[in-house]
Formats: sequence, structure tokens, C-alpha cells
Amino acid sequence: LWPVSLERQSLASALSALARDIEQLYGITVNVHAEGFVAESGHAAHHLFRIAQEAIHNAIKHGQARLIDVRVEQVPPRAMLSVVADGAPLDLHRARTSDGMGLLGMRLRAEALGGEFSIEPLPAGGSEVCVTWTPRAAA
Repeated sequence: LWPVSLERQSLASALSALARDIEQLYGITVNVHAEGFVAESGHAAHHLFRIAQEAIHNAIKHGQARLIDVRVEQVPPRAMLSVVADGAPLDLHRARTSDGMGLLGMRLRAEALGGEFSIEPLPAGGSEVCVTWTPRAAA
């Protein structure tokens, strides 16, 4: 279950490959902004990749997103992964009371990084998934 692209590439490259695959499969636009970001470990990169993958999947499935922006950046001492998608407005009540494993999995992965997970509706529709954490190298 380890993403093969992470075996050979950086997190930024793996996310870019995921974006290309999503664009080809669904005909939507996925922008990745992660240049220069280096995950502190392979496990951290794996968790971040899977969070982004699930957030993108949810944006397409539940929000009918047509444009998704994935951003990974570090503003010392914290780092942040955000996935912003257009589409249908996010129903926070439905998202928080869902018995699906997607949101729980993203939350658990964020906690494994020692971070915080949030999902919020955007004023113009769509949603933002955000994970912030302090990389262990910076702790």
C-alpha cells in the first residue's frame, strides 16, 4: 500500500504525478505547489501523500470539484498541507457525522505527524482540508 512514486521521488514529485493521473482520469485541473518542500521522513511523506489523495478523492466524489489546489509549505517552525477545491458547498454536519473512514483516516494521519487536521467550507463553495504540524527536525 506504499505509494510507488514515493519510493523513487520526493513528495512534491509524487503529488505532481498524482495530479497528472487525476487530470487524465477525471478531466479536472489539479495544481500542486510543493517546490522545495522536503518531508522530514518517509513516513511523514507517506501520511501527507495519503491525506492529499483522500482529500482530492472526496472533493471529486462529494463536491464535484473541477479545480483543486494542493499546497505543501513550511513556515518555520510549522509546516502545512492544504487541499483547496471548488465545487459544491461542503456540508459540515454531514462531513462530521459521516460513518465513512476517509475523514477519520486523514485525522489519524495528521495526529501521527503530531499535527492538527481541519476541513472547512469556503465562502464561494467547495472546501479546504488543512493539516498543520511541527516537523520533528524543527522541534
